[in-house]
Amino acid sequence: MAAEATSEVLATLVSHQRWGEALALCLSWWRRTRAPELADLIDWVGERVETPELRSHGAPADAFHTVWCHRLQNPAALRNLLPTLMVKLPEGPKSMHVLYEREYRVWQAALFERLEALSAVPADPRIAARLTAWVANMEVDHSYSHAAYRIAFDALAKLGDARAIPALQRAAAGAGITREHLRVLFSNELPACIRRLEVAARGTEPLDAAARELIRSLLPRPKATPESLLEQVLAAPERLELRHVWADALLERGDPRGEFVALQLKASDGLTTPKDQDRRNALQRKHQRAWLGPLADVLMASTVRFEAGCLVEAQLGPLSAASPEAWRRLSGERSLVTVKRLRRNSNVDVYMSFLTSPMLSALEAVEVANNPMLERVVESKAAPRVRQVTIEKTLNADTFDLLERLPRLASIHLGRDVRGGEHRKELARRQLQRVVLLDDGGW
Repeated sequence: MAAEATSEVLATLVSHQRWGEALALCLSWWRRTRAPELADLIDWVGERVETPELRSHGAPADAFHTVWCHRLQNPAALRNLLPTLMVKLPEGPKSMHVLYEREYRVWQAALFERLEALSAVPADPRIAARLTAWVANMEVDHSYSHAAYRIAFDALAKLGDARAIPALQRAAAGAGITREHLRVLFSNELPACIRRLEVAARGTEPLDAAARELIRSLLPRPKATPESLLEQVLAAPERLELRHVWADALLERGDPRGEFVALQLKASDGLTTPKDQDRRNALQRKHQRAWLGPLADVLMASTVRFEAGCLVEAQLGPLSAASPEAWRRLSGERSLVTVKRLRRNSNVDVYMSFLTSPMLSALEAVEVANNPMLERVVESKAAPRVRQVTIEKTLNADTFDLLERLPRLASIHLGRDVRGGEHRKELARRQLQRVVLLDDGGW
């Protein structure tokens, strides 16, 4: 069927809400074209096809697994099946010792059976989306799970859904990968998977501009995605109502950051509980690296703090954590716009590149070792924003001369090597009563 005729039939099916037929036609067309626009339409139509309910509560794992694999042959059932890929997986004996990869395959035979079944199903972009998330979120992290990931890599390469490429490229670069053995696997094997995927994504029947436009017209106006909402949050960090909307969108997607943001917003309203705090800490430990993105490599993990879901405080890592070019590039990361407190590393130039970055528009607290460094802060674009200065070593008359040039300065924190008794008199003499001097070793 020619593209023009196919698009007309598809438009008719959608307008009459004949979702099952529309899905079948979309899938047939996508398998020839691999067009991302059709993949988006398949996602939308697939949500509207009637599908049998899949009950997991109370069902024995073996029985659920059998039903899961049997229903996989029905494209309409994918809406319920794909989210439950990791649900009710029968495992080998609890006493089984997994010492080799072949034993892991026996222990997790059901997982391998599901992955292999997905690979055997006729190509469907919804499967590509689920496998992409499965890889990017490291949904299994056993040291012998590499064979499972290789099944997913091979399936993704054959599926040829171009929408998967950005997420796979980030995974190949190590973004958010917390396990070293997975970092090595992804960096070594994902690039080849991506190259094969790019070839498959060309399809055998290119989609012309008119067909692409018609497909786009069938889709409803896209609602805000978590990514677009995050951009709104970063553009107006002070608007907490945007954080609530962002959290809801993340929760709807099943992203654990949504729960984290919601729990932090609850804490900001004074409604938190010890159980909430434990859950927040557990989520941050597990996902912090992914949430930080490229910054994860250059920030000290133990110093990272989030508020309402966004980064607000951290310390720069050692100079060896990145190349000079990477340090310069990372000082312009968009997610820095919510940072209020940034502690330095041993390199003054790197620290100053961050302090003077236009991205750190919310910065309030800085850390300096001596007067020359303080002078650079005072002369930088960051000076009008600074409310808090931690001084590690030197505090003398020249220091006070420089501090007087910070118009919003509210507090001075003294490092362990500085004592502030006599300096409080100097603050009074200079009529800087608005400034609090804290002898607390820094923030």
